[in-house]
Amino acid sequence: MPPLFGIVVACALGCVLALLGAPLLARLAHWCGAVDLPDGHRKHHEHAIPRCGGVTMALAGVLAFIAALAYFTDPVATLSEEAWLVRGLVPAALVLLLIGILDDVFSLTGIYKLIGQFLAVSILVASDRAVESISLAGIDIPLGGLALPFVVFFYLGAVNSFNLIDGIDGLASSLGALVLATLGCMAAAQGYTATALLCFALVGGLVGFLRFNLPPARMYLGDTGSMLIGLVVGAVAVHCSIKTQAAFALGAPLAVCALPILDACAAIIRRITTGQSVFTADRGHLHHAFLQRGLSVGQTVATLSALTAATCGSALLSYFTNNDVFALMFSASIIASLAVSRTFGHSECALVAGRVRSLFSRFGRGGHSPSQRGVESTVRLQGHAQWRDVWKMLRENAPKFGVVGVQMQVTIPRLHESFFATWQDSADAAPDFAPWRITTPIRFGDRTVGRLAVTGRSEADSTTSDMQQFLEFAEVVNAEIVRMLASPQPAIATSMPLPEKSSGEISAAPIAVRPGEIESTSVAN
Repeated sequence: MPPLFGIVVACALGCVLALLGAPLLARLAHWCGAVDLPDGHRKHHEHAIPRCGGVTMALAGVLAFIAALAYFTDPVATLSEEAWLVRGLVPAALVLLLIGILDDVFSLTGIYKLIGQFLAVSILVASDRAVESISLAGIDIPLGGLALPFVVFFYLGAVNSFNLIDGIDGLASSLGALVLATLGCMAAAQGYTATALLCFALVGGLVGFLRFNLPPARMYLGDTGSMLIGLVVGAVAVHCSIKTQAAFALGAPLAVCALPILDACAAIIRRITTGQSVFTADRGHLHHAFLQRGLSVGQTVATLSALTAATCGSALLSYFTNNDVFALMFSASIIASLAVSRTFGHSECALVAGRVRSLFSRFGRGGHSPSQRGVESTVRLQGHAQWRDVWKMLRENAPKFGVVGVQMQVTIPRLHESFFATWQDSADAAPDFAPWRITTPIRFGDRTVGRLAVTGRSEADSTTSDMQQFLEFAEVVNAEIVRMLASPQPAIATSMPLPEKSSGEISAAPIAVRPGEIESTSVAN
């Protein structure tokens, strides 16, 4: 077990080095262009802010680690007992450091970052002990051939969960320091001297960096820092939780990272179920939910840090009592309370419920039962605009153009507005017609903010006319969205110049919707 004084020195030295090195690295970041520029869309800070916090944290932490290791231990003997640090974590961290620096300077696309993450994780997996099963709530679950994919997925999840939650000043740094301190305690308890010293040295680096990162931030962590935190957290969590039988005790790591994991899972669900790329940026994250509740950035960071400290405390309790029920129950209660209070997660639950309902209706009931010809689901993900009014206008008039399926997705981060709705008539499941499909963008100002995707019934004498008239109607819908968003009190007009259709009149009746309301319904035609 590492000496307590050595841990304190490693942490303090990391903090001092970060405080001294941050201003120098900030000037270097300005010189090489590793800065975050305001864009008037998602980034509203007034001037360029250097994105060198990750390098600051890494250099301060590594130098403090080396000094503490050399002074308080026999470094050769200590590292030989924890060779995975040298063989795996160091080269993996170097790969992520390079990818992060390139991203901070050149703004890499998501796929290139994912490739770099996969390479780093592959190095890490090859260096540490194998995982053959997972242990959760006292139940051992053999993984068999899924062992390798599971560990890779866990590492990638840890890296990206901290990357995704790094959305406001000081948040990822604060949560990273708490999580690494918790894992450092677990490593120290098991006698992993080098691992414990590394964790606390990085904690010191993050604490020192917070001097420049707390709101209003003068320096950003950048992808370099957030990905490095996630990598170290994932690596230490796995290393400290593998039992002698190669079983990965999953309870404590899940509790330690409960909030970052929740945020990442919600983002993936939100984007996949609404047909967006998983790399699409939005303002539906956990911290945005607290900001929309009226909390300031500082209050949001303090609240989420307090919740993370609580989940970390439950993880330590489970770890030292060898009973992960405490960690799982406490983390689940926090997640459930966020959803039940409609603070976070309720929209994603509605999206999943809508998908399940649609599948059940189409397959569980035979697909085109006369009593259940269609399924409709609408979910307000963010904002207060009366999207359901627009959707009702679209939904009621679309069938008059031979349309049997409609999907509307809108995401406007700078206005904190996001809405998703879908309707599918079971007639599209019938084998006696070939559908036509159109996807048209929704624009607001000079940006594409969403899309309309429709499926129509092909009929030889009217298909071309239907498609043309629906596109004209889509322009009217887009214009109404622009008018609604530009209005101080959005409301859909009851009469509008819409394209004529001989099959019937086109209606646009308004529906009152409470701000923040989520609608998810199944309807029969």
